[in-house]
Amino acid sequence: MRDAHAGLGALVGHGLGGPLADAAELLGLVTGQDVDAGEDGVFRIARRVARDRLISTVDVEARHGHKSRARTFDGYKSHFSVDPDDELITKVAVTAANTADREVIDELLDEPATGAPAADTGEDNGSD
Repeated sequence: MRDAHAGLGALVGHGLGGPLADAAELLGLVTGQDVDAGEDGVFRIARRVARDRLISTVDVEARHGHKSRARTFDGYKSHFSVDPDDELITKVAVTAANTADREVIDELLDEPATGAPAADTGEDNGSD
């Protein structure tokens, strides 16, 4: 941890770009999410859960997910919209594993972001 912090400190003020900037950002995130420096300067495992924890330095969008306290998974969730009449999948969305299902419901149902149903124009669309 000391080496990582020293390395990051040496980069402060330098105009980093491209892959070097991405690597420095990743190092800062990984070193800061699960440890805390004590008042004595000793690094310890944090007694908290990092919000939106990075679980892979290779796939930086993957996250921890859970079905219950005992049943967990890593990676992504897939969400499907199914036409009840034709029994066909009409839309698919993929989100990080820690994304709440409600986050993509509007996208899957073709509704405005407010969550309210689309306005009825009163016109007959011939679907009867």
